Amino acid sequence: MANPLAESETTMNRSATVRPPMLGGNLDATLGRTRPVGLLDHPLRPRWSLPLLALLVLLPVVASAMGEDFYIGLASRIVIFALAATSLNLILGFGGMVSFGHAAFVGVGAYTVGILMQDGIASAWIAWPTAVLVSALFALLIGAVSLRTKGVYFIMITLAFAQMLFYLMVSLKNYGGDDGLTLASRSTVGGWFDLASDTRFYYVVLVLFVLAFVGIQRLLNALRSHAAGHS
Repeated sequence: MANPLAESETTMNRSATVRPPMLGGNLDATLGRTRPVGLLDHPLRPRWSLPLLALLVLLPVVASAMGEDFYIGLASRIVIFALAATSLNLILGFGGMVSFGHAAFVGVGAYTVGILMQDGIASAWIAWPTAVLVSALFALLIGAVSLRTKGVYFIMITLAFAQMLFYLMVSLKNYGGDDGLTLASRSTVGGWFDLASDTRFYYVVLVLFVLAFVGIQRLLNALRSHAAGHS
């Protein structure tokens, strides 16, 4: 014979584990379910990301106070290369695609800005989006061919495209040839904000890097949530 008190207690325990999902919360955690951390789980932990961001923000202040303004320009270059490395990590670290031609897209964007500047277009509002679009177009065309291969063939075809673009650029004598394309100045944004200042340029680069990094992090988590929803 069933014990009504035991059944009532079991029902109360079950109902206690089901809580309404909080805004922005994880449904699995809300329902008491656990799942193993997967490849695309990429949480952005404030306990280390915020102090690191604070250090990066304070870097120009500390460098100027020590009279070492050289490190501000060096840090700008490091952040630019970190942005390129972050995009490479997206396709290599999470996509599993070993590409030897990733730097070609960075070079295409840089040459786009340089060629536009030589033609009298120095505005960052025009040159930078144009560089992104041109690099994206090259990536689309190269990717359409490269993704038809796999394994070592994918590695070699990306390297081949990178070398073709390299020899194409160095053959353009009007744009520096083997010596590369030298920019007379940085791009301009107009108004009082002058990118000729190393500190201002550093902060612009840092903001773009943070936006790209957070965007990639959100993309990875969205892919993980989508995959979990269909599992």
